[in-house]
This record gives sequence, C-alpha cells and structure tokens, in this order.
Amino acid sequence: DKILPDAETVAAIGEVLAKEGMPDADSDEYKAFSTRLRDGAKAIISAVKAKNYEQAASASGAISKACAECHESYRS
Repeated sequence: DKILPDAETVAAIGEVLAKEGMPDADSDEYKAFSTRLRDGAKAIISAVKAKNYEQAASASGAISKACAECHESYRS
C-alpha cells in the first residue's frame, strides 16, 4: 500500500514530462522515455492491486532502465 501513491506520482510525472511546452517534449525519443516511465508506473499500480510482487519488481526495473537511459542521453 505504501508503493501505490509513489507509483501514481511517477505515472503522473511521466505523463506531464511529455506535454507540449515541457523541455524536450518536442523530441520523439524523449516522449518515448516518458511513456516508458508512465507505463512502468502504471504496471506497478496494477501489480500492487493484484498483489503480484514479481510484476511490480519487473515494472520497477523497467522504470529504472527508462530513467537511466534517458538521463544518459540527456545529460550528455
């Protein structure tokens, strides 16, 4: 239950990052990273509701990967 609010916040962040007017939102690559972030968080939400630890762990890994790849690309 403690994870659910955080996952909902991450899903919202992923959605907002790709909105028109946000920095880099005009980049298809950046939008793809944002979508992966949002989708991973939504998968965690579903997993928490289903009490599926393995699904939540997998989705967490997907979020971490999306974040790492995006930061690697946009910090350079």
